Amino acid sequence: MRIRIENGENKNQTLVFVTSQKMELTGEKPYFPGDDESSFKYANAKPDPTLTADMLARLTAYLSGKTEAESRALVAASFAPRSKIIFNKDKDERYLIVSQAYPQVWNRLGLALDRLGFNPVKSNQKDGEITVTHPYPQSFYADGAIRGAKVDMKQKMTMQLTLKVLPQKDGSTRIDVSEISVTGGTLPDDRFAVLSKINEQME
Repeated sequence: MRIRIENGENKNQTLVFVTSQKMELTGEKPYFPGDDESSFKYANAKPDPTLTADMLARLTAYLSGKTEAESRALVAASFAPRSKIIFNKDKDERYLIVSQAYPQVWNRLGLALDRLGFNPVKSNQKDGEITVTHPYPQSFYADGAIRGAKVDMKQKMTMQLTLKVLPQKDGSTRIDVSEISVTGGTLPDDRFAVLSKINEQME
Protein backbone atom coordinates (compact mmCIF):
# COMPACT_ATOMS: atom_id res chain seq x y z
CA MET A 1 0.00 0.00 0.00
CA ARG A 2 1.12 3.57 -0.69
CA ILE A 3 -0.17 6.47 1.42
CA ARG A 4 0.16 10.08 0.27
CA ILE A 5 -0.69 13.15 2.36
CA GLU A 6 -1.50 16.55 0.84
CA ASN A 7 -2.59 19.93 2.18
CA GLY A 8 -6.34 20.55 2.04
CA GLU A 9 -8.23 23.63 0.91
CA ASN A 10 -7.75 25.30 4.29
CA LYS A 11 -5.44 25.08 7.30
CA ASN A 12 -7.80 22.74 9.14
CA GLN A 13 -7.95 20.16 6.34
CA THR A 14 -5.52 17.39 5.41
CA LEU A 15 -6.07 15.01 2.50
CA VAL A 16 -4.95 11.38 2.76
CA PHE A 17 -4.78 9.16 -0.36
CA VAL A 18 -4.38 5.39 -0.32
CA THR A 19 -3.13 3.40 -3.33
CA SER A 20 -2.91 -0.38 -3.60
CA GLN A 21 -0.17 -1.92 -5.74
CA LYS A 22 0.40 -5.62 -6.26
CA MET A 23 2.14 -8.17 -8.46
CA GLU A 24 0.50 -11.17 -10.11
CA LEU A 25 1.95 -14.40 -11.47
CA THR A 26 1.65 -14.57 -15.25
CA GLY A 27 2.82 -16.94 -17.96
CA GLU A 28 1.83 -19.15 -20.87
CA LYS A 29 3.48 -22.49 -20.11
CA PRO A 30 2.41 -24.87 -17.32
CA TYR A 31 4.56 -24.54 -14.23
CA PHE A 32 6.67 -27.52 -13.18
CA PRO A 33 8.89 -27.34 -10.07
CA GLY A 34 12.49 -26.85 -11.13
CA ASP A 35 11.61 -26.18 -14.77
CA ASP A 36 13.87 -23.32 -15.90
CA GLU A 37 11.90 -23.01 -19.14
CA SER A 38 8.70 -21.98 -17.39
CA SER A 39 7.38 -18.65 -18.67
CA PHE A 40 5.72 -17.81 -15.37
CA LYS A 41 6.84 -14.51 -13.90
CA TYR A 42 5.57 -11.71 -11.71
CA ALA A 43 4.13 -8.64 -13.43
CA ASN A 44 2.35 -5.49 -12.35
CA ALA A 45 -1.32 -6.22 -11.73
CA LYS A 46 -4.19 -3.81 -12.27
CA PRO A 47 -5.06 -1.69 -9.22
CA ASP A 48 -7.69 -3.30 -7.00
CA PRO A 49 -10.35 -0.61 -6.34
CA THR A 50 -12.09 -2.86 -3.81
CA LEU A 51 -8.95 -3.24 -1.72
CA THR A 52 -8.20 0.48 -1.97
CA ALA A 53 -11.74 1.44 -0.96
CA ASP A 54 -11.66 -1.02 1.94
CA MET A 55 -8.37 0.31 3.29
CA LEU A 56 -9.51 3.91 2.82
CA ALA A 57 -12.79 3.21 4.62
CA ARG A 58 -10.96 1.63 7.55
CA LEU A 59 -8.51 4.53 7.74
CA THR A 60 -11.38 7.04 7.54
CA ALA A 61 -13.21 5.28 10.36
CA TYR A 62 -10.07 5.28 12.50
CA LEU A 63 -9.20 8.95 11.91
CA SER A 64 -12.71 10.42 11.95
CA GLY A 65 -14.41 8.37 14.62
CA LYS A 66 -17.21 7.42 12.20
CA THR A 67 -18.58 3.90 11.96
CA GLU A 68 -17.17 1.68 9.22
CA ALA A 69 -20.52 1.73 7.38
CA GLU A 70 -20.55 5.55 7.37
CA SER A 71 -16.96 5.61 6.16
CA ARG A 72 -17.69 3.17 3.32
CA ALA A 73 -20.59 5.34 2.13
CA LEU A 74 -18.34 8.40 2.18
CA VAL A 75 -15.62 6.62 0.19
CA ALA A 76 -18.12 5.26 -2.37
CA ALA A 77 -19.44 8.77 -3.05
CA SER A 78 -15.94 9.93 -4.00
CA PHE A 79 -15.78 7.59 -7.03
CA ALA A 80 -18.46 9.34 -9.15
CA PRO A 81 -17.46 9.81 -12.85
CA ARG A 82 -15.98 13.27 -13.39
CA SER A 83 -13.43 13.04 -16.20
CA LYS A 84 -13.45 12.77 -20.01
CA ILE A 85 -10.99 12.99 -22.92
CA ILE A 86 -11.49 15.90 -25.33
CA PHE A 87 -10.41 15.58 -28.98
CA ASN A 88 -9.72 18.75 -30.93
CA LYS A 89 -9.23 17.62 -34.55
CA ASP A 90 -8.58 21.14 -35.83
CA LYS A 91 -5.58 21.60 -33.56
CA ASP A 92 -4.67 17.90 -33.41
CA GLU A 93 -4.71 17.93 -29.62
CA ARG A 94 -6.12 15.76 -26.86
CA TYR A 95 -6.56 16.61 -23.22
CA LEU A 96 -8.64 15.78 -20.16
CA ILE A 97 -11.42 17.86 -18.67
CA VAL A 98 -12.34 17.08 -15.07
CA SER A 99 -15.54 18.54 -13.65
CA GLN A 100 -13.96 19.50 -10.35
CA ALA A 101 -12.11 22.52 -9.02
CA TYR A 102 -8.34 22.80 -9.41
CA PRO A 103 -7.33 21.83 -5.82
CA GLN A 104 -9.34 18.59 -5.90
CA VAL A 105 -8.10 17.68 -9.37
CA TRP A 106 -4.49 18.33 -8.40
CA ASN A 107 -4.74 15.86 -5.54
CA ARG A 108 -6.74 13.29 -7.52
CA LEU A 109 -4.22 13.45 -10.36
CA GLY A 110 -1.39 12.67 -7.97
CA LEU A 111 -3.34 9.65 -6.75
CA ALA A 112 -4.05 8.53 -10.33
CA LEU A 113 -0.35 8.68 -11.20
CA ASP A 114 0.47 6.65 -8.08
CA ARG A 115 -2.00 3.97 -9.12
CA LEU A 116 -0.53 3.77 -12.60
CA GLY A 117 2.95 3.14 -11.22
CA PHE A 118 4.52 6.52 -11.98
CA ASN A 119 7.34 7.76 -9.76
CA PRO A 120 7.38 11.45 -8.78
CA VAL A 121 10.20 13.68 -10.00
CA LYS A 122 8.91 17.14 -9.15
CA SER A 123 5.64 19.00 -8.80
CA ASN A 124 4.60 22.61 -8.41
CA GLN A 125 0.95 23.15 -7.55
CA LYS A 126 1.22 26.93 -7.96
CA ASP A 127 2.43 26.56 -11.57
CA GLY A 128 0.27 23.50 -12.21
CA GLU A 129 3.09 21.22 -13.39
CA ILE A 130 3.83 17.62 -12.45
CA THR A 131 6.80 15.63 -13.76
CA VAL A 132 6.93 11.86 -13.28
CA THR A 133 8.72 8.81 -14.69
CA HIS A 134 7.52 5.29 -15.43
CA PRO A 135 9.81 2.21 -15.47
CA TYR A 136 7.60 0.13 -17.80
CA PRO A 137 5.42 2.30 -20.08
CA GLN A 138 4.49 -0.70 -22.25
CA SER A 139 1.98 -1.58 -19.53
CA PHE A 140 -0.30 1.16 -20.91
CA TYR A 141 -0.86 -1.01 -23.99
CA ALA A 142 -1.29 -4.39 -22.27
CA ASP A 143 -5.10 -4.39 -22.46
CA GLY A 144 -5.24 -3.49 -26.16
CA ALA A 145 -6.58 0.00 -25.51
CA ILE A 146 -5.15 1.17 -28.85
CA ARG A 147 -6.17 -1.12 -31.69
CA GLY A 148 -3.39 -2.35 -33.92
CA ALA A 149 -0.65 -0.90 -31.72
CA LYS A 150 2.50 -3.01 -31.91
CA VAL A 151 4.64 -2.74 -28.80
CA ASP A 152 7.71 -4.73 -27.79
CA MET A 153 6.71 -5.75 -24.27
CA LYS A 154 10.20 -7.13 -23.52
CA GLN A 155 12.19 -4.05 -24.54
CA LYS A 156 13.59 -2.07 -21.61
CA MET A 157 12.01 1.37 -21.81
CA THR A 158 11.39 4.28 -19.47
CA MET A 159 9.07 7.25 -19.84
CA GLN A 160 9.31 10.79 -18.53
CA LEU A 161 6.08 12.75 -18.50
CA THR A 162 5.21 16.36 -17.65
CA LEU A 163 1.56 17.30 -17.17
CA LYS A 164 0.09 20.80 -17.11
CA VAL A 165 -2.98 21.34 -14.92
CA LEU A 166 -5.10 24.40 -15.76
CA PRO A 167 -8.20 25.75 -13.95
CA GLN A 168 -11.04 26.71 -16.32
CA LYS A 169 -13.53 29.59 -16.12
CA ASP A 170 -16.49 27.21 -15.66
CA GLY A 171 -14.96 25.68 -12.54
CA SER A 172 -13.62 22.56 -14.25
CA THR A 173 -9.93 21.71 -14.69
CA ARG A 174 -7.94 20.82 -17.81
CA ILE A 175 -5.02 18.36 -17.88
CA ASP A 176 -2.56 18.52 -20.80
CA VAL A 177 0.48 16.42 -21.67
CA SER A 178 3.11 19.15 -21.77
CA GLU A 179 6.12 16.94 -22.51
CA ILE A 180 6.60 13.22 -23.02
CA SER A 181 9.73 11.25 -23.87
CA VAL A 182 10.51 7.54 -24.06
CA THR A 183 14.03 6.17 -23.62
CA GLY A 184 15.02 2.78 -25.04
CA GLY A 185 12.44 2.58 -27.82
CA THR A 186 9.30 4.13 -29.26
CA LEU A 187 5.63 3.80 -28.36
CA PRO A 188 2.73 4.48 -30.76
CA ASP A 189 0.38 7.35 -29.92
CA ASP A 190 1.95 7.63 -26.47
CA ARG A 191 0.11 10.82 -25.49
CA PHE A 192 -3.29 9.23 -26.07
CA ALA A 193 -2.25 6.03 -24.28
CA VAL A 194 -1.20 7.99 -21.20
CA LEU A 195 -4.29 10.22 -21.20
CA SER A 196 -6.56 7.18 -21.55
CA LYS A 197 -5.03 5.51 -18.52
CA ILE A 198 -5.16 8.70 -16.45
CA ASN A 199 -8.78 9.20 -17.49
CA GLU A 200 -9.67 5.70 -16.29
CA GLN A 201 -8.32 6.61 -12.87
CA MET A 202 -9.92 10.07 -12.79
CA GLU A 203 -13.43 9.00 -13.86
